[in-house]
Amino acid sequence: MSEPDFGTMAKALIALGDEKEYAEFLRAQSLAGDHSFLLAAIGQSNLRASIREVVEEIITRKLRRASHRPTSDDTDMKNVHRALRVLDIEAAGCNKRDAAIAEAKSQLCCSYSAVEKALYKYEHVLKGADPKFLDNIRAAFK
Repeated sequence: MSEPDFGTMAKALIALGDEKEYAEFLRAQSLAGDHSFLLAAIGQSNLRASIREVVEEIITRKLRRASHRPTSDDTDMKNVHRALRVLDIEAAGCNKRDAAIAEAKSQLCCSYSAVEKALYKYEHVLKGADPKFLDNIRAAFK
């Protein structure tokens, strides 16, 4: 965070006398990306230390929600199909795993890493699955 200038500090001191004006000042500073006055006010407030700590972490973005959502059923099915496609290519005579993944990548129009991750996640499940189940998966993606 940058150091506040004297004009900003003067506005803060003037606003201290009126709660509404001070709230507007803090809001304006925070919206402009300068949270230093708000953090200083929270530090001087009579909030419990644990609450103060959490609020400061939220403001400084040290506390954030997880950025990844859980996978959907649709994504899981696409990944099962990707892994199955690699296994089918290998069963058709391709001896190299990298070549099978590259072929599946081009057939399925997705990235190499997407196919590779899908294979890593679902290979052991597919190798032990019922052949009729695997035929149903193949038919679903034709």
